[in-house]
Amino acid sequence: MKRNTILRVSAILLVLTLLSTCVISGTFAKYTTSANADDDARIAKWGVVVEATAEAFTENDDDTVISIVSGENVLAPGTDGNLCGLTITGQPEVAVKIDATAELELTDWAVDGVYYCPLVITVGTTEFKGNDYVDAEAFEKAVEDAIVAEIAKDSVDPNTNLADSVAVTWAWAYEGNDDVKDTALGNEANPDTISIAVSVTVTQID
Repeated sequence: MKRNTILRVSAILLVLTLLSTCVISGTFAKYTTSANADDDARIAKWGVVVEATAEAFTENDDDTVISIVSGENVLAPGTDGNLCGLTITGQPEVAVKIDATAELELTDWAVDGVYYCPLVITVGTTEFKGNDYVDAEAFEKAVEDAIVAEIAKDSVDPNTNLADSVAVTWAWAYEGNDDVKDTALGNEANPDTISIAVSVTVTQID
């Protein structure tokens, strides 16, 4: 009798233990952390366009200056023109540098062996008067340096709009110069000339 009671009590305790374990296990929580990743990529945009033009001569409105040699450009008092133009457009997604070079050449601008150049060259909004310089080389360098300074940049950050342009023009005033020297230039057996070469390069730097 006593044995049966002990077995019965033991069985009841076992059942209660199992039930208690199920209840307790059902009340516990656990830490969970999850993450999802998704990524894609494309090639960085470049989209840079550089334009350089060189048109040293534009006829004045009344067409009074026309060369007798077909296709030959001429300069004279009262004329002006576009020497060159540089334009950059684009917004690259990489850092870039902008290099520029300019080579202006004035040949034989002298009267009786003494330098004389009545031309005024304008870079952007800055004027350079030929007769303000001691010689052609100094005039050339001043204009060249100004062109490069207007357009060149050591470093430009990514996603920067590169929109920039510079116009270089020339003019020979009809009045205000030495008429005798102007006439002497026009009477030379080998006429004076002006020429320019420019270049612009945009390069990725990282």
